[in-house]
Amino acid sequence: MDFEKYVKWFENRLINTFNTIFPNKKAIIFLDQCPFHMVCNGMPSSTEPKEKVIDYYKNYNISSIQVQRFKENGDLGPILEFETDHFGKKPSKVNPNLGGPSKDEMYLYLFLYLKKKNPEALEPVISQIARKYGHKVLFACPYNPNDMPFEFLNSYVKLMVKQCCRKHRTILELKNDIRSRFYGGITLSKRQHNKVNQNMCSGWFDKAEQNMNEEIKKMLNVENTNISNMWKENCEYNLFSPFTRIPKTTKTLKKLSKQFVIVIDGEQQKFIDL
Repeated sequence: MDFEKYVKWFENRLINTFNTIFPNKKAIIFLDQCPFHMVCNGMPSSTEPKEKVIDYYKNYNISSIQVQRFKENGDLGPILEFETDHFGKKPSKVNPNLGGPSKDEMYLYLFLYLKKKNPEALEPVISQIARKYGHKVLFACPYNPNDMPFEFLNSYVKLMVKQCCRKHRTILELKNDIRSRFYGGITLSKRQHNKVNQNMCSGWFDKAEQNMNEEIKKMLNVENTNISNMWKENCEYNLFSPFTRIPKTTKTLKKLSKQFVIVIDGEQQKFIDL
């Protein structure tokens, strides 16, 4: 699977099938954060050259950036402002104002600028497609499979497929083995394998909710609060706001945020990994 294939399947099969079966319904599509779920066209990759990053500045009509660099003693230096004609210049330690911003400074500034001024630009392509048809995408917390019933299903099917493993198995045979793990079949040990049913799925949902409730109690240090009653009106968090995380660059952005400080509209901006 790759991004191009997934986008076609997502729109032409998943969305189209749902709309056909439930013409008057809206869907909440729950996805994990694998790379091809999170592809975003509004932000360059962290591996792109500085010239490519500058192109995005042109597209968004960003004509200047402000940044504060840390001194050798750890103190913050003055606010440096670089106009468009300085973007292509190399940074200068001797005369910072005569040089230009680094690619890293421009990259972090672009992310924080879009997050504040134009968050829709950071929305993954998948979310944009779903929104076009009136649906919404909800992304799972990364590296937290115990909160996702699907991961229990995935684990169950994989285990059964593994028990049917044999030498020289073809792709067609593998596909048939996967189907039989969903709908019931015989393992290599001649044991009848139970098909996935409603009771199993209900159990996986209960297990995920139990794990969520334990996390709420442990991480938030609150009592009498669980996944069913913690919702409140006018909450400062909105699960369906345009998603602004870019998993491929999260580590890079965190690292850069410790090397210098971005200033937008006179305020220092912090990188927060939501």
